[in-house]
Amino acid sequence: MTAPLDAPVRRSFVLSFLGYVASVAFVVVGGILVALYWHTEVLGTCLIFGGVAVFVATLIRPAFYWRNRPVKFIRSLLGERGAAAFYILIGAGLALVGVNRVVYLMDATAECARLASTALDSHQRMDVLQSRPKVARTGVLSLPGTPQPKTCDQYLNYNAF
Repeated sequence: MTAPLDAPVRRSFVLSFLGYVASVAFVVVGGILVALYWHTEVLGTCLIFGGVAVFVATLIRPAFYWRNRPVKFIRSLLGERGAAAFYILIGAGLALVGVNRVVYLMDATAECARLASTALDSHQRMDVLQSRPKVARTGVLSLPGTPQPKTCDQYLNYNAF
């Protein structure tokens, strides 16, 4: 059972602030740690963690999230269930864009590794490092969120080859 929109907040400011800080720390620190561990893009993993955080916060409805002004405005327009559906869609969209970026990075690094393995001498290797991999994307993951292609030299940071 949810409280009406004008119900007073019963939790202290300190608990709400701590919940907010914990959510931001989960998204940023979690995204960075996973990106470093899996050698992938930080923005993509932070978007995935952000989508998960919005999804979980919508289901749990903590006071710092569910009773702030923008969410209250959306709740007044769409109602409780409509606002929940709206924020679940936002969370799913963030996570999908993040997955799209991470998968694109994995495909691009694999293409750079394939090109580097076919290079026979140092001149061809230099051409590979200066080239931009062509990654064909089809299906659901061809939605917006595909990063601008980098050169294969820039993909060396992700342990491509």
